[in-house]
Amino acid sequence: MTEPVRIRRFRLTDMSALLAIEQACFPGEAFDEALFRRFAAKGSALFLVALCGRRLVGYSLAERSGPDAELVSIAVAPELRRRGVGQALLGATLGRLRRAGCRVCRLSVRTTNTAAIRLYERHGFRRLRRIVKYYADGADALRMRKELAAPVRR
Repeated sequence: MTEPVRIRRFRLTDMSALLAIEQACFPGEAFDEALFRRFAAKGSALFLVALCGRRLVGYSLAERSGPDAELVSIAVAPELRRRGVGQALLGATLGRLRRAGCRVCRLSVRTTNTAAIRLYERHGFRRLRRIVKYYADGADALRMRKELAAPVRR
């Protein structure tokens, strides 16, 4: 990857490339087009894509609820991992959530996904607890949390 990563909001014209990445990253448990369309239509969703040149190479999806946010999913084309795309997506997502007034971001990640866990920890996420049999295949999840802004003192 010689071109810089550019982050922008998701557009419906991105759908086919996004679905291909989703299938490559999460075979057997990929989100479907209908779910992505529902998130894209929600005002509470922050739906970003990463581009290298004109190629869509990743996405992030977060949902806001008052001062809280949930990182629903983040994915990078397998052949472009470890090249800064995930860092760029996560950094942009957290920055935009912070600017939107969110104070906390939470996420769930497979306990076996050590690369993702390291990425989240580098961005300041803390491990909260293990959730047994969280995924449809019976795998456990690790629940994580990051403070996005200093708590308001009263």
